[in-house]
Amino acid sequence: MLAKDFHKLMKSIASFSNNQANVAHYEENLDAIRVEIVPNDGLYYGGKFEFEIKAIDYPKDAPNVSCITQIYHPNIDDQGEICLNLFSEWAETNTLEDCVQGLLCREGH
Repeated sequence: MLAKDFHKLMKSIASFSNNQANVAHYEENLDAIRVEIVPNDGLYYGGKFEFEIKAIDYPKDAPNVSCITQIYHPNIDDQGEICLNLFSEWAETNTLEDCVQGLLCREGH
């Protein structure tokens, strides 16, 4: 399931993110996927933010998503931990695309 969702993400990330997000790096076994977000507007316009997605028991459990880039944001703590309802209320029907879309919705707020 992880490989299928990853390939879907690779194909659609540019279009659903309005070219603000891309897969910057990934391990061959998909243990860790790095997504880079470069906002087109808003408070973080001009910044480049890297997030790491680790999917241990995916899709049963939410992936562990953290912000690698130092950022001051009300939904991201000093250790890069992200507070999003998506992760605390995870459903097996959620996908990697949902994770990235959640990050996109949060970066501008």
